[in-house]
Amino acid sequence: MKQIITFYLLIIILGCNQTKLKNPSKKVINTSIESTTKDKDSIDYFKRVLPSNGKFALTELTNEFCLVFGKGQHESDNEWKNINLDSLKGFIVNPSEEEFSNLRELRTQRGYIHPTSDSLPICRIENYFLIPFKSNDERFHLTKWNILSKDSIVFEQLIEPTIERIYSSISSIELIELKGNRYLSIYMMGGEGGSNYDEQLILQLKDENTFEVIATEGVGYCHDCGNWARISLRTNPDGFEMIEIRDSMKLVNDKWESVWQKKIVLKTIKI
Repeated sequence: MKQIITFYLLIIILGCNQTKLKNPSKKVINTSIESTTKDKDSIDYFKRVLPSNGKFALTELTNEFCLVFGKGQHESDNEWKNINLDSLKGFIVNPSEEEFSNLRELRTQRGYIHPTSDSLPICRIENYFLIPFKSNDERFHLTKWNILSKDSIVFEQLIEPTIERIYSSISSIELIELKGNRYLSIYMMGGEGGSNYDEQLILQLKDENTFEVIATEGVGYCHDCGNWARISLRTNPDGFEMIEIRDSMKLVNDKWESVWQKKIVLKTIKI
């Protein structure tokens, strides 16, 4: 009798163990998912962001220098309204792809100059500078910096609105005063991402903090083919003229020389 009872007890115990083995990993999988989500949420993207009062030397504004305004994405233009010194969280140099994707930051936009060099476009207006920054590959921002000394500046705010262009960089910004109004001549050069297109923009400053684009014109070219082109902006008492200057070039002893040149008035802007 004892042997029979022992036999049935063994069957019951084995049956319980098999039931536990049928779903052995369900609880473990849930724990793993919760752990992964928690780890992602706990990543500190501000770990390398350095605090700042907005004061920098001009030499600090390298290609990898970024102003940080919080955590988030760069896509919405509304996210960049009313941004000033009070919005600044700090700065970061040479952010990783993950940091760049998760921080709301502006990167110094140095102008591309064919074929290999670059520069920092700066426009001085009285006691402040306008310096271009980028929040992604398509959005440019004019930032306003008060001048403290010959080499020292302090961030004040973003000038609105943004300028949306793709595969280009701002190579120059120039202030033009005409008929009691202030205008900015902005030249955008192709060269990033294979672009062969330059564009001339004329902006009217409404006040110190806003502007309006009043005219644009572009030209296509192919440096490697010897078909070079650029736009020259001329002023007159009545307004502006945008002139295309196109050169046919050839290589002579590994240097490009002009074969012929022609000029065409592309647009006249009366103000």
